[in-house]
Amino acid sequence: MMPSLVEPKRGEYNFTELDYQIKRAEAVEAEVILAVGRRLPRWPECHTPAWADKLSKQERQEAQLNYMRTVVERYKDSPAVTVWQVENEPFLSAFAFEHCGELDKEFLQKEIDLVHELDKTRPVLVTDSGNLGTWAGAYRAGDMFGTSVYVYFWNPDIGPFKTFLPPWFYRVKDNLMRLLFGNKPTLLIELSAEPWLLEPVEEAPLPVQFSRMNINKFNEIINYAKETRYKEQYLWGAEWWYWLKKQGRPEMWQRGKEVINPNKDAK
Repeated sequence: MMPSLVEPKRGEYNFTELDYQIKRAEAVEAEVILAVGRRLPRWPECHTPAWADKLSKQERQEAQLNYMRTVVERYKDSPAVTVWQVENEPFLSAFAFEHCGELDKEFLQKEIDLVHELDKTRPVLVTDSGNLGTWAGAYRAGDMFGTSVYVYFWNPDIGPFKTFLPPWFYRVKDNLMRLLFGNKPTLLIELSAEPWLLEPVEEAPLPVQFSRMNINKFNEIINYAKETRYKEQYLWGAEWWYWLKKQGRPEMWQRGKEVINPNKDAK
């Protein structure tokens, strides 16, 4: 959950939406990897509240640690929360740099140490890009490591394109990290099955959306991900599949059901 939504005013928190999500996860016995920090999933990655922009770097970091402390202490007793993710791809400078700036490695370690101090029962996950990241820094930093896998891309300057990396590349790179830095749990944390858009889905024409992600590409992505041989994989795009279903286009939602839980008719 973005800091700008959770702490819109300094010291004043709004946990309405996040409380609802965690309670729903508890009700259906779902497991949650809860991301905390400044750089979190969802463009433009870094979601600094407007009030924090006026602070010095030191004051901003102190405020961020206070924010993280509040979030971890609020949800550390939830049975749904199984892993804390600290930041999102923090070592990746090729993406969202204009919003996030240079990585402060010492401060990242302070964030990780704080989460360990507050909750000694759950591991800390640190992630890196599968297509662009080196992995070394993120792999060493956390108790667990997660990589993203994107097969199809779209860029406003060059249009659509597809990854040139074969699925086995991820296993080779993963094994290399283990050899260099020791064995630890690794997973595919971000398997994208949604379109790249510059506008909200409600404003993008359906033909544009389906030109960038559709059932055929979805199936190809699933097959690609299987060949990476990660035992634990997290699909991205369920909100979009659900929105499509509400528009009378349920094919992505139905396929997602089959992939995630083939033995249960999820509604």
